[in-house]
Amino acid sequence: MINKNVISGLLLFSISILIGPYLMGPFAKETLGPARMKVFTEASELDNALEAHKELTDPEALAVSTEAIAVAAGKTVIEDFKASRVNDRWGHFVFSHAHGNLQGMLNILVGLVLAQLAIAVRFREVISWLFIAGSWGHAGFFIAGNFLITEHRELGFFFLSNAKYGGGLLILGLGLLLVATIMHTRGAQIAKA
Repeated sequence: MINKNVISGLLLFSISILIGPYLMGPFAKETLGPARMKVFTEASELDNALEAHKELTDPEALAVSTEAIAVAAGKTVIEDFKASRVNDRWGHFVFSHAHGNLQGMLNILVGLVLAQLAIAVRFREVISWLFIAGSWGHAGFFIAGNFLITEHRELGFFFLSNAKYGGGLLILGLGLLLVATIMHTRGAQIAKA
């Protein structure tokens, strides 16, 4: 019999794996690279203005130079802020990608472990569904929220802000899996005695 946790884990893992080429391909080239290049351009203009300022002695020229430095510094800060927002978005995708991979593999592992434990069927089902709901509610919500945030802000924020509940289900599932493992181990010890 194929375990539902294994199927769910493979599906989540596969979806998460597909985010990788997007992170390294179009998103990095079209968004991340140009944003960082603008920062470097503005910073080099600021460096040039500072170097030119060191050479000046005339008070009027110093005033003009100081204004040019202030403008260049302002542009650098603005471009750096814009680039940091792009970096944050890229970081969120990396975060989603990592969580999807880890929780997909965790679901596969839990499915394989649950199949070996001698515990009540209902208890096994509760643990199984907690892991499935927790993984999709955590990593799945991160993935959905990050893709939706640009076009559908409210829906994206809904997914991102509710991902914590999936994490809570996973923690509860881990606790119950620990109890199930202890029950299985104790049952094996009693059977041997």
